[in-house]
Parts: sequence; C-alpha cells; structure tokens
Amino acid sequence: MSTNIVNRRNAADALLTVTKALPAAAAAATSDAIEIGGKGPHRESLNLRVSWPINSVLVATKTLIITLQSSASSTLADATAPGSTYTITGDTGFAAGYVDFELGQNVDAFTGFKAAVETGGGSNIATILTGEIIK
Repeated sequence: MSTNIVNRRNAADALLTVTKALPAAAAAATSDAIEIGGKGPHRESLNLRVSWPINSVLVATKTLIITLQSSASSTLADATAPGSTYTITGDTGFAAGYVDFELGQNVDAFTGFKAAVETGGGSNIATILTGEIIK
C-alpha cells in the first residue's frame, strides 16, 4: 500500500483511491466510497489518508472540516462520521498536507470523507482532495 518493497510489484490499487474537489463556501462534498470489507484482522493498521495541494483561496479565519465517513452501502448515502474530523483554518489559503484517519472497528465496510467549507470561505473548487487507503 504505502510502502514499496524491492523486487515486488509496487503498483497502487486504483480501487483504494478516490478524489473529490472541494466545494464552494457554505457547502459540503462527499467522496465516493472505498470498500475495505467487513470487520476483522485485515483492518489492523489501515488508515484513510486524505491529502491536499497548496490552496490560495480559503479566506482567513474560515475553516475547512474534513470528516471520516463510514457506511454499510457503497453510496455513502447513509454515512456516519465515526468521530474523526480534521480542521484547517484559512490564512488566505493553506499549505499542502495530509491527515490519516485510523479505520478502527467502528468503521463500516465502505469508507470515504466529507469536506465542508464554512460560510464566507470562498470558492475552493479548484482544490482536489485525494483519499487513499494506506497501511
């Protein structure tokens, strides 16, 4: 997944990565779902890494909140937020970075993320978030 091993195939699994553009201000956008399977020992050390490039739009003092989503269905239509959020506060944009959400036992078979931009935060639609399952 995130570690490449010498003399092994190091291709990333495209089914374990999703992308989503940030919404305009006062809106939220939810990624497509990534199937991680039922609960069990294969979940040990799995994380959903959400990464982002540099952004020059998010208005100073306004927030972008990234929330881990979990669902029993592949549409994330009935998604719940299992208690994991990450907040970025604008300063006429924000630096590139990432956050890792641990996929513990309270996460259902499908996971993804939701990004919500505070009212007055500006249109951030040119910034693309990437979510990927890493170990």
